[in-house]
Amino acid sequence: MTVNDIYFTVQDRINKHNTGSNQNISERQFVGAFNMALYFWFDQRVKVEEGNKILATELQSFIVNLKQVPSYNEDYYFILLPEDYYYYKRVKVRATKESCGEQDLTVRIVEESNIDTYLQSDLDKPSFKWQDTVGSIASNEVHVYHGDDFKVTNINLVYYKKPTEIAMEAVSGVNTTTTLEGSSLYEVINFTALILASDIKDGASIQTLRNLLNQ
Repeated sequence: MTVNDIYFTVQDRINKHNTGSNQNISERQFVGAFNMALYFWFDQRVKVEEGNKILATELQSFIVNLKQVPSYNEDYYFILLPEDYYYYKRVKVRATKESCGEQDLTVRIVEESNIDTYLQSDLDKPSFKWQDTVGSIASNEVHVYHGDDFKVTNINLVYYKKPTEIAMEAVSGVNTTTTLEGSSLYEVINFTALILASDIKDGASIQTLRNLLNQ
C-alpha cells in the first residue's frame, strides 16, 4: 500500500466514526502520528516476540544477521553497531585458543556497569572451555570480553533493524510504499488513527478504535 493510500485510509477511518463534522488531518499530523504508531507497534512486538510464534513471523523481515571481524583493545573485542540497529536478538563469536582449536561461543549481553562483577566471578567470567562469555552494548558498539582466555576472530550479531519511517514528501505527491503489509499494516493504521483522534479529542473515534485494537 502506498503512503498516500495510507493517508487517505487513516482520514476515512477517523471520519467514519466521527459524530461531528469531517476532520481534515494535515499531512504533517499524519506523518508524525504514523511514525509514532510504527515505533509503538514495533516496541510491543519486540518485547514479546520470543514467546509468540505469530509475532516472531511478523518480525522476520526486521531481523538482520551480521558477521564481522572485530577490532580489539586490551579489555574487549568490538564492532560498531549498524546505523539501522534497533535491538539485539543474540550475539555469538568465533573464538580460538592455543592447543584448543576454534569454536563458537555464546555471548551473554549484560549491563556495561556490571561487567567487572561478571569478569571477577568464577561462574560468569569468559570461558573457552564452557563456550561462554559476556558482552555489553554501549557507546554504539558491541563489546565482547575475553578475560585473556581466548581470541575472537568474528562477531555474529543478530539484531532487529529499525522500521522504515515514512517521510513528509511521501504524502505530498511522491508515491512511496511502507515496509509493513497485511494485518501488521492495518494495526499500525489503527494506532495512527487513534493518536490523531486523541489529538482532536474525538471521543467516539477513540472508543471505537480502542475496541478494534483490543480485538
